[in-house]
Amino acid sequence: LAIFETYLCLTYHIPYPFFFISTLILLTLEKLLLNSLITESIVRAFSPVLNSFQALRDERFSGT
Repeated sequence: LAIFETYLCLTYHIPYPFFFISTLILLTLEKLLLNSLITESIVRAFSPVLNSFQALRDERFSGT
């Protein structure tokens, strides 16, 4: 991907800072996607626990 972007920059004379920023954005998006997948699996693993906590909290608030 980075090689392809470098090729595009050399071909179309795109200013280097723009190329650098776009690479950073792509890397950040990739990292976010990976993190979201990890987060999703963690949430899925802990969802029963979270649901029970939520149920307890709802009970407590409805009691008052």
